[in-house]
Amino acid sequence: MYCDNCGHPIPVGIRFCENCGAPVVTADTDHQKQDKKIEGHKVTENIFLCPDGKYRWIYEYQMLKNPTILIAIMKAMLVS
Repeated sequence: MYCDNCGHPIPVGIRFCENCGAPVVTADTDHQKQDKKIEGHKVTENIFLCPDGKYRWIYEYQMLKNPTILIAIMKAMLVS
């Protein structure tokens, strides 16, 4: 594999080019970026039908604003 920025050969498993310091883009990093962005048809408020034919449930919840979760976390900390 070669650096996209300077063309220097890059060994497998390296995250930055040793010659110019540019980040190395691999299939794994592309896949991680793709997971963060949900594309597809919005079925309901939290359910998406993605281009690969799978339904994905996206649920974002702010833990610090819910006292039930805070109390449960404090109890778990006290028990441990």
